[in-house]
Amino acid sequence: MARVPGRSYVWRMSVSLIEKTLAWLTAFAVVFSLYAHTFFGLQSSQVTPIIAMAIAAGLSLISLCFLPRATFSIPHGVVRKLAAFLFVGAWLWFAIFGLLAFVGRAPTPNDWGLYFLEVGVPVLLLFSHARLDLLRAIGWICVGFAVLDAVVNLADVSGFHILGSQGGRYTAFGRVDRYPGLTGNSHAGGLVALVAVCMIAPRMRQPQRWVGWLAAALLLGLIGASLVLIDARRYTGEAVMAAVFLVVPLWRVIPLQLIGPGVAAWGLYFTFNRFDADNSQRGDLMADAWREASHNIWSGGGLFYRAPPDGSDFSSLWAAGVTESGVLDLATAFGWIATVAFLVAVFLALSAQRTRLAWPAALLAVMAGELAYGDPLNGFLGATLFYACLIFTLCDEGLTGAAHAPDRSRRDLAFVPAAWHAGGGGGT
Repeated sequence: MARVPGRSYVWRMSVSLIEKTLAWLTAFAVVFSLYAHTFFGLQSSQVTPIIAMAIAAGLSLISLCFLPRATFSIPHGVVRKLAAFLFVGAWLWFAIFGLLAFVGRAPTPNDWGLYFLEVGVPVLLLFSHARLDLLRAIGWICVGFAVLDAVVNLADVSGFHILGSQGGRYTAFGRVDRYPGLTGNSHAGGLVALVAVCMIAPRMRQPQRWVGWLAAALLLGLIGASLVLIDARRYTGEAVMAAVFLVVPLWRVIPLQLIGPGVAAWGLYFTFNRFDADNSQRGDLMADAWREASHNIWSGGGLFYRAPPDGSDFSSLWAAGVTESGVLDLATAFGWIATVAFLVAVFLALSAQRTRLAWPAALLAVMAGELAYGDPLNGFLGATLFYACLIFTLCDEGLTGAAHAPDRSRRDLAFVPAAWHAGGGGGT
């Protein structure tokens, strides 16, 4: 006699389906936030508030689904526990001093939006059974948009002029044109391509599955060519670094926690050696921001939104609060004590023992290095990915701690992409 599923089982499956659907919808909103202005033919300032509300609603609804069966992952091992302790401490500092900074002035909706991005997003991701769904969804959606960018960029270079070159830079060898794809921004297009590379690269570990291996190789080649056309040098270097570590078990020889400092050193070297005018100006902005942030030991000035600069010269960028460094942004907003605690938490999370390298851990490593000469935390995609990858590395990598959703414990392993276990998963 066939067993009829009970009401509790049907309820769990229904909630699970809702969570997964919300995760994919939210992931699409997160990635599409970089493309909405192009697709709708509007200014970014017109579409960003709508996208922001959609993302906030999606993450909040996923967390509401968490409440009826709230359970928490326990970081596995002393290193991860210490990293989690420092991360929570830094987050509390961010949350408290961010609110205190609002006391002396009337925060705008944009200020609250920035506060939600850097303080609220990690909480909503922690109170979620759908973190893995969200990461996987963002990864595959980035693959789709990166391929679309590549097609558009290659068409432009071939003379079809769908969008055409959008700016460039001058070097000793002449002008280098930029084709940032449908985002219209080289950093945005580069970040999407970086995530896509991290998502695809683990498939290269299984050459015996030659169809998937060949498809992955072709996609990596296409997106790699697009990265060159986008002229996002930081993301090109980070993508190469992440892909090498994901395809070849080089992380067994060079510890993963050294990738971040290595990427940071590489970025700072190119910035302060002033190979072109862009780097020269970026170095000047970082030097002035360092002098200003050096006074913020215990606390900073708090978070507040700054409108995009009116121009691209030093004065315009400095007036708009551009520091060209996520570390300096954090120190300016919250002080060096909390900033250092946050960075050490990330370093320790990457130092934890693992048997296989999952793509979120590799992505976290290169994004952590980018904090030295860029700020991935000031955008929807960057902040969501950074915190999701950090929480994954602390709580979900290897799935050896307490199950974050006991009633779905068997399904968790099935849900994690196959490359995360067979040739690419997390470890203990």
